[in-house]
Amino acid sequence: MNFITKFTQRHSFHLVDPSAMPLLMSFSVTTMLTGSVLYFHGYVGGIETTLFGAFCVILCMFLW
Repeated sequence: MNFITKFTQRHSFHLVDPSAMPLLMSFSVTTMLTGSVLYFHGYVGGIETTLFGAFCVILCMFLW
């Protein structure tokens, strides 16, 4: 009986497990983009924000 339930499909579509990583990655990319725009326009703190966003993106890539 266990063999039959192991290979049967419960739903007609694939259900994925919920994850917070897409949300964290989108915030990281938005931070990097905002920092880049600030840096390109010569604002103070632009390069630090860009580097922080890049660090967060790389961190999310390794944790995924």
